[in-house]
Amino acid sequence: MKSILQLIFLFFLLTLSTDAKTIDIYQSDTDISLLEHSELYIDKGAKQSCDSLCPSPELFAPFAHSYINNGYTTDEAVWVRFTLKNNSQKPMERVLHIDNSIADSVILYAPDSLPLYSGILFRPEFDGILDFYFPLTLPPNIEQTYYLRVLSNSCSTNFHLNLETKDILWKKSLTHQLILMAALSLLATLIVYNLFLFLFTHEKIYLYYVAATFFITYNHLSYTGMNLHLFGLFFPLKEFADINRIDAYFGIYYIGFAIIFTLLFVREFMSISAFVKIDWMIKGQMAVAVVLMALSSGSFYLLEQLIYMGLFATAFILCTAIYLFIKKHENSIYFLVGWGVNALGQFFFLLYNMGVYLSDGNYWYFYEISITFEALLFSVVLAKKLNRAKALASALDTQKILIKELHHRVKNNLQFIVSLYRLKLKKHLTNEGRILLKEAEQNIRSIGKIHEILYARQNLSHLDASLYFGDLVQEIQKSFTTQNIAISIEGEAHIKIEQALYCGIIINELVTNALKYAFDATGGHIALSLGTNGIQNTLSVCDNGRGFDYEGCEHSFGLSLIRRLVEEELKGQMSVKTDNGSCFTIVWS
Repeated sequence: MKSILQLIFLFFLLTLSTDAKTIDIYQSDTDISLLEHSELYIDKGAKQSCDSLCPSPELFAPFAHSYINNGYTTDEAVWVRFTLKNNSQKPMERVLHIDNSIADSVILYAPDSLPLYSGILFRPEFDGILDFYFPLTLPPNIEQTYYLRVLSNSCSTNFHLNLETKDILWKKSLTHQLILMAALSLLATLIVYNLFLFLFTHEKIYLYYVAATFFITYNHLSYTGMNLHLFGLFFPLKEFADINRIDAYFGIYYIGFAIIFTLLFVREFMSISAFVKIDWMIKGQMAVAVVLMALSSGSFYLLEQLIYMGLFATAFILCTAIYLFIKKHENSIYFLVGWGVNALGQFFFLLYNMGVYLSDGNYWYFYEISITFEALLFSVVLAKKLNRAKALASALDTQKILIKELHHRVKNNLQFIVSLYRLKLKKHLTNEGRILLKEAEQNIRSIGKIHEILYARQNLSHLDASLYFGDLVQEIQKSFTTQNIAISIEGEAHIKIEQALYCGIIINELVTNALKYAFDATGGHIALSLGTNGIQNTLSVCDNGRGFDYEGCEHSFGLSLIRRLVEEELKGQMSVKTDNGSCFTIVWS
């Protein structure tokens, strides 16, 4: 498609062509556009040299436009042939200005002199002017023909060719750099701002946004040549050519990482994981970008393919924005407006660089305007997200305080119920009734102990079982006057609150029974063991007492209660051993 459009474009230009004219720089303005007065030759394969090409002017065809754009090409050199004339009696000094700041190679062949080299691969120094130029001195009363060779594999081959004074060159360069500096400075400020937000919040969305904006910004620094100002701070002038060569090669990686982090940001910003098909398509595009970067090496440089892939990703994200807006997704209006402007800027920028954008080649900074607008809009939305996160965090802290206070009140109310019924029933109970009331009180206290621990600690969803069981066992021991009975707890586990409640009642029953019936005057040992493998939890309560007839006591109230709690509430299983003491083992998920 691109080749067909280029051929149509070239045919259109050739049909309007006129014969190349000799330019009299003495009688002309100080800013002359040369291309429409020149002849062109497209060197497929970039194999021709001036020795083989310059003696054959018939190979050159007239060109009738002030701007040439061959798009993204590989090993395709553009040769320009033009003639200058000085009819004055004094030498005329001008500069030949090629307004492409990242062309790989620009070579000027002047009569009776050695070739002059410039471009990314040959730039010996940086004097503050981004574009490439050659100073020319035309002797008086002379006419000379020049040949210019322009080759660019790392970027689009496009340029104006002007003959102008050094003052005009500086004015153009300064205006261009001031506009770029304003846009890039705003982007750099947004990068730093959102980087601090990431450091404070540790949310991935800010990191993705910073990374995407960084690679977009640096790629544009490299594309426009503004990175030369940075290089000048850190590298000697003599190393400029090598640094430029490396930076031009890494252009594909700047673009690739910009695509990947942009997709990650969009995925996080709009919660795309909830839309399975869209999410898979985004992941697929990231994988394609990684493959294209990985395969690019040496002459196998897939920059053009990655550019097309980036255009597809831009269109896909825009379609996603429209879809989410129709679905009335949160933040979809900001997403649609921001990305719509960004997509429009990228679309025109790509057409401009592909040579499809038919104009006089004047660059109206639509790309810089679009990316700064999009970056500023998303930064505002992310700032609103931060304020909302702060409000949610404040509400969460308040909720935690209220929940802790609730646990404290529940624990106190349970204690009040125990005291109330003790006073109310004290005069009416037999000795056996008092024992049963005491056991019931202990079960209530085991529940209250959970709320006491929850009130004192931050985690309100899970409980440190060893801590809870230890406090509970101490409460049970205080209710008995038995001597020489040691109780130990081994292992650690964090269990859910409702599970801890049932386990507390089970331990209260088993430890109470052991203290009452398992030992004689010589005493003994009760061992509680906790364990977890991440899936199942295990609780064992064992003693080395006299044991008991489990089958004869199986239907007692205490064991029936324990079995019901294990099977119906914990959804677990219980095993019992009664030889050499007794041992109850409970397993649940």
